[in-house]
Amino acid sequence: IGTDSPASNNTVDPCDEMRIGLLIQRGESSERDFFRYFTARTFVRLATIWGARALGLQDEIGSLEAGKRADVIAVDLSSSPHMVPTADPYNALVHSANQKDVLMTMVAGRVLFDAGEYTTIDKERTMARAQETRLKLRT
Repeated sequence: IGTDSPASNNTVDPCDEMRIGLLIQRGESSERDFFRYFTARTFVRLATIWGARALGLQDEIGSLEAGKRADVIAVDLSSSPHMVPTADPYNALVHSANQKDVLMTMVAGRVLFDAGEYTTIDKERTMARAQETRLKLRT
């Protein structure tokens, strides 16, 4: 489970990818198999440790363990109406969360986004360059 760029979808939102994957499996699986194998927790694993295993990187990424890169996100599961009530954090993350609920991202121990601010890039400049590139690609 993952997303690589706006070329694959417009939101580039891993929560959307987990939710869509889960819904597709719901339509394709028997009810017994679906509730046995395709849980929100399963899809979080697909997006983290199982995705790392698929890439052969499970010793470096995919879970929070000593010696691995500190790739972490913090998601607010409490303050938005679409997140309340939150009985199970896995269900909330997969079924309700989106990129607007992300409070912080960290890659290899370096905070890249915190409290609505990008710490390593100029957001406006980056967005303007992306728009320029998009227009060049269309012509």
